[in-house]
Amino acid sequence: MKCEGNFYFKGIEEKKGGEFTSSSGQKIVYSPTYQLKVDEVINGKAVERTFKFSHKNNELFNKFRTFKLYDNILVAFDIFVFKNQIRLIPIDVICEHEPNE
Repeated sequence: MKCEGNFYFKGIEEKKGGEFTSSSGQKIVYSPTYQLKVDEVINGKAVERTFKFSHKNNELFNKFRTFKLYDNILVAFDIFVFKNQIRLIPIDVICEHEPNE
């Protein structure tokens, strides 16, 4: 499934992968990701949202890097439904005006 949402761009950064040991002693390894921060306006108030996507998607990362703080953007997502959660993964972005070069 897919959906779209209007947001105000706040930033994009790369989060390094790593590993840790759980309380039960199990080694947990996690991959690097890109983390997108945006604001969504709900009832006149800004609510920060954070979305992650694969570090392998450099094309999408480079698109986000062209935006400046609080550019109005339309983000397209893939929707993944799990037993206890729903995850939105960014797959594309469109700016409401020309991004900075």
